Amino acid sequence: MNEKSALEVTAVRAIETTDRSRVLWSDADRAWSSRAAAEVVGAGASVDEFVARRAKLALERAGSRHPSFTRAVEALRWRQWVGAAIVTVAFLAGMAFNRLGSGQRINLLAPPVLALLAWNVVVYAGLLVAPILRAGKVREVAGGFLRRLVARIAGGTVRLPRNRTGGVGEAVSTFARDWGRFAAPLYAARTARILHFAAAAFAAGVIAGLYLRGLAVEYRATWESTFLDPATVHALLSFALWPGTMVTGIHVPSVEAMMAL
Repeated sequence: MNEKSALEVTAVRAIETTDRSRVLWSDADRAWSSRAAAEVVGAGASVDEFVARRAKLALERAGSRHPSFTRAVEALRWRQWVGAAIVTVAFLAGMAFNRLGSGQRINLLAPPVLALLAWNVVVYAGLLVAPILRAGKVREVAGGFLRRLVARIAGGTVRLPRNRTGGVGEAVSTFARDWGRFAAPLYAARTARILHFAAAAFAAGVIAGLYLRGLAVEYRATWESTFLDPATVHALLSFALWPGTMVTGIHVPSVEAMMAL
């Protein structure tokens, strides 16, 4: 059963379990939806196919009578475009952030350069530590706010009716609560994936912006410090840029070259 069908099944389940007086959804409606679904899917269909088709038919009939319930179901459908928009904005932000130096000079010890590297180190360290924290039943807080925010925007919210004790109000309230619980693992995985892609897109945007500006200007790498000598700067950059040297094979300039910079 796919996500769309699971959402509809959860919605119909909320109606059938809360409407004990059979006001919203009568016994005749229940029998009709079961009979119609069996006729559509056929005798050889699986249980999931039958239940999904029954929910779809039931939701169409119930929605024609109670549009507010249909609107609640539509409001909780996952919005695919949100992830693409976040990744695109992250890439554009990276391009705008590409000015790591003033003008054509890039100070190798300036905070923007080292901050970008430190940010990536913190993210990957968090990815390594998170499974250990979860194994020890320690609440994970890293990225929690952003994940909840993305899930809220992409997963949607329902404005619950004031009267939740009977009728459509109780059905909507039950449906929203049940779907939030059922979809939580899926939404958590999706939001994590979106944020990881956004982080990669931001870094790619920085690189793309640097290359784009490099078509028109010449970059000059420099450094200046009151307390650090060339040997210390060489050691610091060798450590900070070690992953890049391993991937590209381009080594950090020698101490003598650092002195010339």
